[in-house]
Parts: sequence; structure tokens; C-alpha cells
Amino acid sequence: MRHIKKRMRMNLKPYFLLLVCFISLNCLGQNDKKDFQVNWRNNEIEAHLSTGNDFELFTPTDEDVILSKKVSNIYIDSLSRINKNQLLNYSMSRYYRQYVGYFDNNGDKIILINAFCSKQGSSEELTKKLIMIHDGGSCYYKIKINLNKKKCFDLLINGEA
Repeated sequence: MRHIKKRMRMNLKPYFLLLVCFISLNCLGQNDKKDFQVNWRNNEIEAHLSTGNDFELFTPTDEDVILSKKVSNIYIDSLSRINKNQLLNYSMSRYYRQYVGYFDNNGDKIILINAFCSKQGSSEELTKKLIMIHDGGSCYYKIKINLNKKKCFDLLINGEA
């Protein structure tokens, strides 16, 4: 009987280690979240979008975030290569990003990415209100992505005071 219990404990060790690793990685991932979909029902963002016309807001989906991130990263990287200098001082993975969704006058789905290199408030706050920073250099930038056309526009990198 003793031999069987010892054997069962030995067989469970790999599963226990996997469980501990899974829990640890899951917790780390939650604490290191860098993408925040702004819920249009819980914020005051209309004045900050400056689209110039009426528009309808929406909360971006996970798929919207993935596509926006991909298109904007390619766009910013290509601009850096054309200009032969780095537009942003940090790697794209270092930025925290807020994603705000709206439909333009043509009905196209637009995502505004508001990015900053250090976390500005709690995760809950980052889904409720748009963070506005003046100056700060390339630690802060905004860009709009037309998801229907997969094109970027209105890239704005903050200046330095």
C-alpha cells in the first residue's frame, strides 16, 4: 500500500508543476495587460476625437484590437524606415494602449489608439476614460486606423516642453 501511494505522488508531480506554471503565467498576464478597450458607455471621449462631424461610438472587440495593433505597427515601422530614423523611442511592445471605436460619416469602422509608455491609472480607469497628456515626447502618441480599409491616418506624436 505504501508503495502505491508513493508511486501516485510521483505520477502527480508533473501535473502539479504544470498547474502551478499555468496559474503563474495567467496571473502575470493579467498584471501586465497593455491593451484596454474603452467602453463608450462609460466615458467622456467625444470632445477628444475631433472628427468634425457626428459619429457613433462603439467598444472595440478583441479582433478589432488585434487588427488595429498590427496595421498601426506596420505603418509606424514603415514611416521610421522611410525617414531613416526612429519615430518612437520605445519598442511598440512597451506601450500601454487605449482603443476607442467609432464609425465615421461613410460608415467605416475607425479605431483611435491612444498610447503611452507608462501606465496611467488603474485598468478599470483605462477602460472608462481617455487619458490626455500634453508634451512628454514620443512616450505618448495617437493614431487612427480605418479597419475597413486597413489604413492609418492622423498619427500624432507628442512634443516636448
